[in-house]
Amino acid sequence: MIEKAAPLPPTVFPLAKGRAWAMLAGSLVFVALGIVFLVAHSTAKTTVAGAPAFCFFGFCSVIFIQRLLPDRPELVLDDPDAYLARAPKLVRRTASMNARLGFGPATMATSTLRVPPEAVLDAMRRHCPGLAIQQH
Repeated sequence: MIEKAAPLPPTVFPLAKGRAWAMLAGSLVFVALGIVFLVAHSTAKTTVAGAPAFCFFGFCSVIFIQRLLPDRPELVLDDPDAYLARAPKLVRRTASMNARLGFGPATMATSTLRVPPEAVLDAMRRHCPGLAIQQH
């Protein structure tokens, strides 16, 4: 009889704070441009460009601020079965839509990690050797 191996301790990847600060700064530049388009050049074209820029990059700025304020890891890899159980409702809905499109339940950007994407893939394979991973 084959016994199941003891689970690995979680693999923790910290936030690349320099990249996150740079992304926040870039988002704030586009928020400012959106405001300039809305206020200084109030034509139909600039309003159509300024309003979405302000809204989208304002939202991005809030997300980056939320990532930078608490001192917590950017990514923790452990038991994949528990991922969706503890994920926020929006993440569970996105995972459900991804499954209907033929993708896996987790989609992640690695741009705010201090390690290359290959290090994340290696850790994922260590935690769950049978895991199907699609790279795009």
